[in-house]
Amino acid sequence: MLCLGFVCLFARSVVVLPLYTCTFHIPGSIEHRAQVILYTLLMSDRYSQAVDAGLLFYMKSAHMLSVPGFLHEKRALIMKRNEVARYLTLNRAGATGTMPGWYDLKLTN
Repeated sequence: MLCLGFVCLFARSVVVLPLYTCTFHIPGSIEHRAQVILYTLLMSDRYSQAVDAGLLFYMKSAHMLSVPGFLHEKRALIMKRNEVARYLTLNRAGATGTMPGWYDLKLTN
């Protein structure tokens, strides 16, 4: 992941975006979209400013996509992260159970 900062000359502001580079292209891959959205959340926290989108670059095809971080997608990722954290916390305490799956994560394409 690479952090990019773009300077907007008209608005006199700096826009910070994550750039996620992939070596292979999977059309409609929600895993890559989810990774970019997670990076937008991390960068929002790190730079204390809203990071509403990220860039996804496929190296083999030289294709770049803008990945907006919609609220419902961010919420779904945070909820799944909380499920995994709960599982890991309970597992340390000696409880048994199955690891939550990512297959039910709903992201739009």
